[in-house]
Amino acid sequence: MSVDRRVKRTRKALREALIQLMYEKDYDDIRMIDIAEVADIALPTFYRHYENKLALLKDMVMYFAEQINEQHMDMQLNLEDILDLKQTPHLLPMFHLLDTYRDFIQRLLRTPQSYQVLDLTLTMLKDKIQTDTPQWKPHEVEIVASMTFGCLYNWIMKDMPESADEIAKSTHWTVVCGLMTLRGEIHRVQLPNHE
Repeated sequence: MSVDRRVKRTRKALREALIQLMYEKDYDDIRMIDIAEVADIALPTFYRHYENKLALLKDMVMYFAEQINEQHMDMQLNLEDILDLKQTPHLLPMFHLLDTYRDFIQRLLRTPQSYQVLDLTLTMLKDKIQTDTPQWKPHEVEIVASMTFGCLYNWIMKDMPESADEIAKSTHWTVVCGLMTLRGEIHRVQLPNHE
């Protein structure tokens, strides 16, 4: 039990060290020894946890996903619930978390490794949607994940001009309208009244 806590503590320190260093320099200029020093651990300890910086980066994506899940984010469990566009979007916790780490994420997406991180993020998003909506067809999961991912990526790369609440709502609308158009059931979407 204490070993597990120690492992979690070390990995958390390494993730935080990488975030701190990315505010100071470009990802390519950060060495594993730099991360270890900022985390206040020995370099061999770094290698016991991660093969290289990219492995640490991928672990950070997994960590963000775990944080979203801890907030009990329900991606799209019930189709009837998501059709009501007046409700609070299910995606809101994800956008709030990304907004919290906005500077780090923007720097991360400007690294040569960004495509690997983006690919992992899209895969995890698809897995989450498939898990929460097993009744959906594979192509529906692909489309919903891709549309969500596209809105998310566009928001981040445009320096997040809308609030997390606004982008979560517009992404929800985009996804619901796209999915129901695909199904030929756009008439089922419950549009909010415009004032």
